Amino acid sequence: MSHYIQHRLAVAGARGAPYFTAPAIWRIHSYSQGIPRLINTVCDKCLLAGYVQQRDRVDHRMVGIAIRELEGRIDI
Repeated sequence: MSHYIQHRLAVAGARGAPYFTAPAIWRIHSYSQGIPRLINTVCDKCLLAGYVQQRDRVDHRMVGIAIRELEGRIDI
């Protein structure tokens, strides 16, 4: 999972930060069940939130917020 996320970030031109913590990756994997489209969607939401909040790391809390937003339970 982490290799896939790092690959997608590299393809998009990312260099270094932002990065996903191990608990964040675990939470993405648990939610997405390895489905690439869900992985990409959750990561996109996390990266957008991280950009807005000027953070250089995506943690498990940010992933939880992104998942709840995707499920329509909250608005970011």
